[in-house]
Amino acid sequence: MFEELVARRCVCSHAITVLLLDAGEQLCTIAFFDGESTSDSYDERVRECPACGERLGLHRLLPRSSPEG
Repeated sequence: MFEELVARRCVCSHAITVLLLDAGEQLCTIAFFDGESTSDSYDERVRECPACGERLGLHRLLPRSSPEG
């Protein structure tokens, strides 16, 4: 079993932390957390981006170091 934290950002640039938790042979649990230290919901589990309100999904997240655009 492994656990991994990955730093990402929403398409609106809000920082999101992704927790990947191995749950078995081919299963993985994914949880999203507010990664913006100045946010009211910092470090809390979220389903939508605290900044823009869009529902979070791996397909909507970018590496935190990516340039805008």
